[in-house]
Amino acid sequence: MDMELRLFKLEQENRAIKAKLKRQKIEHEIRMVKMELEHQKFQTRLVFEKLTMENQRLTTENQRLTTKTQKLTLEIQKLTLENHQLRMEKEANKSEKGFNYFFGGSSSAQNVPSSSYGTHSTNSSNLSSTNFSSFGGLEDERGVMPKNKQWHNHSRGPK
Repeated sequence: MDMELRLFKLEQENRAIKAKLKRQKIEHEIRMVKMELEHQKFQTRLVFEKLTMENQRLTTENQRLTTKTQKLTLEIQKLTLENHQLRMEKEANKSEKGFNYFFGGSSSAQNVPSSSYGTHSTNSSNLSSTNFSSFGGLEDERGVMPKNKQWHNHSRGPK
């Protein structure tokens, strides 16, 4: 009997050792998984911080470009307005030169003799029989006379 008891105790001890080894193996695997998770968490944090910094950089760059775009848009609007004003001045100068050419005076109505309205012009030697009212309605919206209505030879009338 002594042998059977001893065998029984050895088998129990063997089972206890196997259970302990199995538990240690599981605990080791759990520690390894935890370490891997911590490593992944650390890597994720690094990537997140890197992406956050990149996002801040891009946001700053976007704001800089937006500001630059707004400044350029304002500059374009300013130049467009200046261009329009210069065109209007150029057209006004053309109209004034044409008025002076045909009527021999300033383009302001106060400087045009009242006798020249609706009658023959006395100020221009080139237009001996030109009637001022005959020009009404020929100019386009810019005050420019169409090509087919312009004078080719001033002594002979329109083309």
